Amino acid sequence: MSKKMQPNRKNKKSGLPKWVIWASASLIALLAVLAYFVVRSSHQMNLTPTPTPTIALPAEISVEDAYTLFQNNAAVFLDVRPANGWVAYHIGSSVSIPFDELSSRESELPPHRVIVIVDQAGELGSQARAILKGAGFSLVTVMTGGMDAWVQHHYPFIGTAPY
Repeated sequence: MSKKMQPNRKNKKSGLPKWVIWASASLIALLAVLAYFVVRSSHQMNLTPTPTPTIALPAEISVEDAYTLFQNNAAVFLDVRPANGWVAYHIGSSVSIPFDELSSRESELPPHRVIVIVDQAGELGSQARAILKGAGFSLVTVMTGGMDAWVQHHYPFIGTAPY
């Protein structure tokens, strides 16, 4: 075969075979498409950070207001009941840190998110709030009535309530 009839298999500028250049370009395009869908799905799943409120939170909020925050994924629900109470039933996606362990485990909580404290019936909430406020958490409130009120309002929870 003469030189004119041989296929040109190398890029004259880089010296790489054409298939390597095409494969690289295809891989880059595939990664760009994947990145687009990952970003798009994270926005659809509401994984973007919730903006910090600009107003002060009251010391306590009603169970109805807490449910609104729950529906909008606008707060972290901190369950301070004993661990076996949380295992039995709890608000979905709530964080379990028993009251007795709160002082030593407060670093597990996000400092710039709204934290709604949930106890059984309102006995420990204000004390848990005082512990977190003393540790520098500013966006902390207590849900009045605790899990008892949540269940009585027929709001969703995981597990089986004892009543």
